[in-house]
Parts: sequence; structure tokens; C-alpha cells
Amino acid sequence: LPLIATGLVVAMGAGWDVALTHLIGAAAGFGGLWLVGWLYQAVRKRQGLGGGDPFLFAGAGAWVGWIGLPSVLLWACAVGLSLVFGMLVVRRSVSATDRLPFGVFLAVGIWLTWLYGPLGL
Repeated sequence: LPLIATGLVVAMGAGWDVALTHLIGAAAGFGGLWLVGWLYQAVRKRQGLGGGDPFLFAGAGAWVGWIGLPSVLLWACAVGLSLVFGMLVVRRSVSATDRLPFGVFLAVGIWLTWLYGPLGL
């Protein structure tokens, strides 16, 4: 929650229009990742995301705005898939039940998006 609050306070310093896009980003970040986790659990009958991941993604939206959320997610997935590829090289197998802490990858995605801006896709 402090990540969300500080992101919104910093955005307010840039003006209300910027603050609004960051507030929308925080809401969309939380709601979007919460919905993905809920749907995964409804379909697979097991938890797929930790309870803190939607809050961290809300913090991402508060810091980079809604326009940066796809970049954060893309960076996070790319880093996560790189780790899985490394596990395949070292261990020669990866199970569907292996647990990966997605929050770490989200944090890297937030940092890279904040540092370099949203990807121009």
C-alpha cells in the first residue's frame, strides 16, 4: 500500500491529469491481476498468483500509469520466461507445479518501465 500511495503522491506533483492516469493505472493494475488470479483459481482449482501480486501491480500502475502497465507485464513475463529457460538448461525439466515468485519479476518490470518508459509497441 505504501508503494501505491507514494506513486500517487508523486504523480500529483505533475498535475491532476497525470495523477488521474496513475490512479486509473493503480485501479486497473489491481483489478486486472486480481481477475487473472481469480479466473486461474476457478479453472485450475488451485492458486496461481500470490495475494500480494495484485497490490504490487497496483503499485506499478500508480508509478507508471495505465499506459505503462502492459510494459511492466511484458518485462515481468520476459524475465520470468528467461528464468524458466535457464531452469530447463540446468535441470532439463520444468513441472507445471513448480512455483515461481511472480512478484520479483513484476518488481523488475516496474523498475525497467519506470527507468526507460513504456515500450513503444
